[in-house]
Amino acid sequence: MKEKNVQNFINDVATILGSTEVLASENVIDVIQKFVYPKVLKPWQERENHHISDEFMTLMAKHGKTIYNADNTQGNILLEIALQRISRGGVVHKRLPEQGKTLPIWAHIYSAAKDIPAPMSGACFLFLMEQAKYILGNRSPELRNHLITILFGIINNLTEKGEELYANTLDADVNPATLYMLAWQIIRTDINQYDIADELGTPAGILKYNSYFRECWDYLDRTKLAKQLGIKGWFKERKLKKMIFYDIPTSGNMFGF
Repeated sequence: MKEKNVQNFINDVATILGSTEVLASENVIDVIQKFVYPKVLKPWQERENHHISDEFMTLMAKHGKTIYNADNTQGNILLEIALQRISRGGVVHKRLPEQGKTLPIWAHIYSAAKDIPAPMSGACFLFLMEQAKYILGNRSPELRNHLITILFGIINNLTEKGEELYANTLDADVNPATLYMLAWQIIRTDINQYDIADELGTPAGILKYNSYFRECWDYLDRTKLAKQLGIKGWFKERKLKKMIFYDIPTSGNMFGF
Protein backbone atom coordinates (compact mmCIF):
# COMPACT_ATOMS: atom_id res chain seq x y z
CA MET A 1 0.00 0.00 0.00
CA LYS A 2 1.40 3.41 -1.02
CA GLU A 3 1.99 6.13 1.56
CA LYS A 4 -0.70 8.81 1.51
CA ASN A 5 1.63 11.58 0.32
CA VAL A 6 2.92 9.37 -2.51
CA GLN A 7 -0.62 8.48 -3.58
CA ASN A 8 -1.62 12.15 -3.47
CA PHE A 9 1.35 13.01 -5.70
CA ILE A 10 0.39 10.31 -8.21
CA ASN A 11 -3.26 11.43 -8.15
CA ASP A 12 -2.29 15.06 -8.80
CA VAL A 13 -0.10 14.13 -11.78
CA ALA A 14 -2.97 12.05 -13.17
CA THR A 15 -5.34 15.01 -12.74
CA ILE A 16 -2.98 17.41 -14.50
CA LEU A 17 -2.60 15.05 -17.47
CA GLY A 18 -6.19 13.79 -17.46
CA SER A 19 -4.79 10.27 -17.65
CA THR A 20 -5.59 7.17 -15.61
CA GLU A 21 -2.39 5.58 -16.92
CA VAL A 22 -0.46 7.45 -14.22
CA LEU A 23 -2.45 5.71 -11.48
CA ALA A 24 -0.82 2.37 -12.35
CA SER A 25 2.59 3.73 -11.31
CA GLU A 26 4.10 2.17 -8.22
CA ASN A 27 6.41 4.91 -6.98
CA VAL A 28 7.42 8.57 -7.20
CA ILE A 29 10.48 8.02 -9.40
CA ASP A 30 8.47 6.07 -11.96
CA VAL A 31 5.99 8.96 -12.19
CA ILE A 32 8.75 11.56 -12.46
CA GLN A 33 10.56 9.79 -15.27
CA LYS A 34 7.52 8.71 -17.30
CA PHE A 35 5.18 11.66 -16.76
CA VAL A 36 6.55 14.70 -14.91
CA TYR A 37 9.61 15.41 -17.07
CA PRO A 38 8.16 14.70 -20.52
CA LYS A 39 4.50 15.70 -20.02
CA VAL A 40 4.16 18.17 -17.13
CA LEU A 41 7.49 20.02 -17.16
CA LYS A 42 8.21 19.31 -20.86
CA PRO A 43 11.38 20.11 -22.82
CA TRP A 44 11.69 23.85 -23.34
CA GLN A 45 10.86 23.64 -27.06
CA GLU A 46 7.44 22.12 -26.31
CA ARG A 47 6.21 24.49 -23.60
CA GLU A 48 3.03 26.43 -24.14
CA ASN A 49 3.58 30.18 -23.78
CA HIS A 50 7.31 29.35 -23.91
CA HIS A 51 7.80 29.12 -20.16
CA ILE A 52 7.41 26.53 -17.37
CA SER A 53 3.75 25.97 -16.59
CA ASP A 54 1.75 26.81 -13.50
CA GLU A 55 0.74 23.15 -13.35
CA PHE A 56 4.38 22.20 -12.75
CA MET A 57 4.87 24.96 -10.18
CA THR A 58 1.73 23.93 -8.28
CA LEU A 59 2.83 20.29 -8.35
CA MET A 60 6.21 21.25 -6.89
CA ALA A 61 4.56 23.51 -4.31
CA LYS A 62 2.47 20.62 -3.05
CA HIS A 63 4.93 17.75 -3.45
CA GLY A 64 8.50 19.08 -3.48
CA LYS A 65 9.28 17.40 -0.17
CA THR A 66 7.74 14.10 -1.27
CA ILE A 67 9.87 14.11 -4.42
CA TYR A 68 13.04 15.01 -2.52
CA ASN A 69 12.46 12.30 0.07
CA ALA A 70 11.94 9.72 -2.66
CA ASP A 71 15.17 10.66 -4.46
CA ASN A 72 17.49 13.46 -3.35
CA THR A 73 19.03 13.89 -6.79
CA GLN A 74 15.70 14.19 -8.61
CA GLY A 75 14.39 16.43 -5.85
CA ASN A 76 17.31 18.83 -6.22
CA ILE A 77 16.91 18.96 -9.99
CA LEU A 78 13.17 19.62 -9.97
CA LEU A 79 13.33 22.15 -7.12
CA GLU A 80 16.13 23.97 -8.94
CA ILE A 81 14.04 24.09 -12.13
CA ALA A 82 11.12 25.53 -10.15
CA LEU A 83 13.43 28.24 -8.78
CA GLN A 84 14.63 28.91 -12.32
CA ARG A 85 11.03 29.57 -13.40
CA ILE A 86 10.85 32.31 -10.75
CA SER A 87 14.24 33.76 -11.65
CA ARG A 88 13.27 33.87 -15.32
CA GLY A 89 11.11 36.99 -15.16
CA GLY A 90 9.46 36.68 -11.74
CA VAL A 91 12.10 38.59 -9.77
CA VAL A 92 15.02 40.94 -10.33
CA HIS A 93 18.18 39.73 -8.58
CA LYS A 94 21.94 39.56 -8.89
CA ARG A 95 23.47 37.33 -11.52
CA LEU A 96 23.50 33.58 -10.91
CA PRO A 97 25.40 30.81 -12.73
CA GLU A 98 23.93 30.18 -16.18
CA GLN A 99 20.76 28.21 -15.53
CA GLY A 100 21.53 25.21 -17.71
CA LYS A 101 24.92 24.72 -16.06
CA THR A 102 23.41 24.15 -12.61
CA LEU A 103 21.79 20.94 -13.89
CA PRO A 104 23.15 17.63 -15.22
CA ILE A 105 23.69 17.66 -18.98
CA TRP A 106 20.70 15.40 -19.63
CA ALA A 107 18.41 17.85 -17.79
CA HIS A 108 19.43 20.96 -19.75
CA ILE A 109 16.44 20.61 -22.08
CA TYR A 110 14.17 21.02 -19.04
CA SER A 111 15.80 24.16 -17.63
CA ALA A 112 14.30 27.64 -17.89
CA ALA A 113 17.43 29.02 -19.57
CA LYS A 114 15.79 29.42 -22.99
CA ASP A 115 12.28 30.29 -21.79
CA ILE A 116 10.71 33.66 -22.47
CA PRO A 117 10.77 35.61 -19.17
CA ALA A 118 7.38 35.53 -17.45
CA PRO A 119 6.08 37.41 -14.38
CA MET A 120 5.71 35.63 -11.06
CA SER A 121 2.37 33.85 -11.03
CA GLY A 122 0.17 32.76 -8.17
CA ALA A 123 1.59 29.25 -8.58
CA CYS A 124 5.13 30.62 -8.16
CA PHE A 125 4.04 32.43 -5.00
CA LEU A 126 2.47 29.21 -3.70
CA PHE A 127 5.74 27.38 -4.36
CA LEU A 128 7.69 29.91 -2.30
CA MET A 129 5.13 29.81 0.48
CA GLU A 130 5.13 26.01 0.69
CA GLN A 131 8.73 25.06 -0.12
CA ALA A 132 11.06 27.95 0.81
CA LYS A 133 11.58 26.95 4.44
CA TYR A 134 12.09 23.32 3.42
CA ILE A 135 14.74 24.28 0.86
CA LEU A 136 16.54 26.48 3.37
CA GLY A 137 16.54 23.63 5.88
CA ASN A 138 18.99 21.05 4.58
CA ARG A 139 18.89 20.92 0.80
CA SER A 140 21.99 21.37 -1.40
CA PRO A 141 24.08 24.56 -0.95
CA GLU A 142 23.44 25.52 -4.59
CA LEU A 143 19.68 25.23 -4.13
CA ARG A 144 19.79 27.18 -0.89
CA ASN A 145 21.92 29.96 -2.41
CA HIS A 146 19.60 30.26 -5.41
CA LEU A 147 16.58 30.66 -3.14
CA ILE A 148 18.36 33.20 -0.91
CA THR A 149 19.19 35.24 -4.01
CA ILE A 150 15.52 35.19 -5.03
CA LEU A 151 14.30 36.23 -1.58
CA PHE A 152 16.65 39.22 -1.41
CA GLY A 153 15.72 40.12 -4.98
CA ILE A 154 12.07 40.24 -3.94
CA ILE A 155 12.55 42.54 -0.94
CA ASN A 156 14.96 44.80 -2.82
CA ASN A 157 12.41 45.37 -5.60
CA LEU A 158 9.43 45.94 -3.29
CA THR A 159 8.49 48.28 -0.48
CA GLU A 160 6.54 47.11 2.56
CA LYS A 161 3.44 48.58 0.92
CA GLY A 162 4.06 46.47 -2.19
CA GLU A 163 5.31 49.19 -4.52
CA GLU A 164 7.63 47.82 -7.21
CA LEU A 165 10.80 49.93 -7.35
CA TYR A 166 12.78 48.75 -10.36
CA ALA A 167 10.70 46.41 -12.51
CA ASN A 168 7.21 45.01 -12.93
CA THR A 169 7.70 41.32 -12.18
CA LEU A 170 4.38 40.12 -10.77
CA ASP A 171 1.13 38.81 -12.23
CA ALA A 172 -2.08 40.45 -11.11
CA ASP A 173 -2.91 37.45 -8.91
CA VAL A 174 0.19 38.01 -6.72
CA ASN A 175 -0.28 40.60 -3.99
CA PRO A 176 3.05 42.46 -3.82
CA ALA A 177 2.72 43.50 -0.17
CA THR A 178 1.96 39.91 0.82
CA LEU A 179 4.92 38.67 -1.23
CA TYR A 180 7.22 41.19 0.45
CA MET A 181 5.98 40.15 3.89
CA LEU A 182 6.49 36.46 3.08
CA ALA A 183 10.03 36.96 1.76
CA TRP A 184 11.10 39.22 4.65
CA GLN A 185 9.64 36.84 7.25
CA ILE A 186 11.54 33.89 5.74
CA ILE A 187 14.75 35.92 5.61
CA ARG A 188 14.39 36.98 9.25
CA THR A 189 13.61 33.50 10.59
CA ASP A 190 15.61 31.15 8.33
CA ILE A 191 18.74 33.04 7.24
CA ASN A 192 21.45 33.95 9.73
CA GLN A 193 22.13 37.60 10.55
CA TYR A 194 25.62 37.51 9.05
CA ASP A 195 24.28 36.56 5.62
CA ILE A 196 21.54 39.18 5.96
CA ALA A 197 24.09 41.88 6.81
CA ASP A 198 26.21 40.83 3.82
CA GLU A 199 23.23 41.24 1.48
CA LEU A 200 21.74 44.41 2.97
CA GLY A 201 24.93 46.15 4.07
CA THR A 202 24.80 48.95 1.51
CA PRO A 203 23.90 52.63 1.99
CA ALA A 204 20.47 51.95 0.49
CA GLY A 205 20.07 48.83 2.65
CA ILE A 206 20.98 50.70 5.84
CA LEU A 207 18.34 53.28 4.97
CA LYS A 208 15.58 50.83 4.04
CA TYR A 209 16.24 48.33 6.85
CA ASN A 210 17.43 50.73 9.52
CA SER A 211 15.28 49.18 12.25
CA TYR A 212 16.73 45.73 11.49
CA PHE A 213 20.33 46.95 11.83
CA ARG A 214 19.48 48.71 15.10
CA GLU A 215 17.87 45.57 16.46
CA CYS A 216 20.85 43.39 15.49
CA TRP A 217 23.60 45.86 16.41
CA ASP A 218 25.06 43.65 19.15
CA TYR A 219 25.39 40.69 16.77
CA LEU A 220 26.76 42.43 13.67
CA ASP A 221 30.27 41.94 12.35
CA ARG A 222 30.76 45.69 12.58
CA THR A 223 34.28 45.73 11.13
CA LYS A 224 33.11 43.88 8.02
CA LEU A 225 30.00 46.02 7.67
CA ALA A 226 32.01 49.24 7.97
CA LYS A 227 34.30 48.01 5.19
CA GLN A 228 31.30 47.14 2.98
CA LEU A 229 29.96 50.66 3.46
CA GLY A 230 33.29 52.30 2.67
CA ILE A 231 33.78 53.74 6.16
CA LYS A 232 37.48 54.57 6.56
CA GLY A 233 39.86 56.01 9.10
CA TRP A 234 39.88 55.89 12.87
CA PHE A 235 36.79 55.11 14.94
CA LYS A 236 35.08 53.06 12.20
CA GLU A 237 32.67 51.45 14.64
CA ARG A 238 31.69 54.81 16.13
CA LYS A 239 31.00 56.18 12.65
CA LEU A 240 28.99 53.08 11.79
CA LYS A 241 26.89 53.41 14.94
CA LYS A 242 26.27 57.09 14.20
CA MET A 243 25.14 56.15 10.69
CA ILE A 244 22.68 53.53 11.90
CA PHE A 245 21.33 55.13 15.05
CA TYR A 246 21.47 58.87 14.42
CA ASP A 247 22.01 59.97 10.82
CA ILE A 248 19.19 58.11 9.03
CA PRO A 249 19.66 59.98 5.74
CA THR A 250 16.68 60.73 3.56
CA SER A 251 18.16 60.77 0.06
CA GLY A 252 21.25 60.34 -2.01
CA ASN A 253 24.37 58.32 -1.36
CA MET A 254 24.90 60.00 1.44
CA PHE A 255 26.89 59.39 4.59
CA GLY A 256 30.04 61.28 3.74
CA PHE A 257 32.58 58.62 4.73
